[in-house]
Amino acid sequence: MYDFTFSTNPLQKFFHDYADAVRSAALLLGGNFWLRRVNKISATLMQPYAPTRLTLCEIQKFYDLLTLQNVCDINTDASLYFAMLDPGGSEMEDICLLTEALEDAAEAHGLPLQNSIDDVDELDFWELSA
Repeated sequence: MYDFTFSTNPLQKFFHDYADAVRSAALLLGGNFWLRRVNKISATLMQPYAPTRLTLCEIQKFYDLLTLQNVCDINTDASLYFAMLDPGGSEMEDICLLTEALEDAAEAHGLPLQNSIDDVDELDFWELSA
């Protein structure tokens, strides 16, 4: 898809190597809105300069989408798209593997992805959802 005539960083390599998987996950979990967003992230990362702060923030938001940060809020599109998926289906397994690959690429780049679910005590979560 892209011809690298410059040295790539781990995030550029991730978005290049997993381009189809990234687009599929974005479409499944966020519809056309997220498909456009990841296309913009990918295009921005293919430039021969370091990712901007805005691009890194967009990658964090994409990570939030992959880690299902907003599916508990019924007022979000993410909850609607997630409701249409089979939680035990192959798509979810692929999304989990993609998420791990993004975590590895971000770590190699020095970008600490934040998962706000990690900050929630499991007991508190179940008490809130009851």
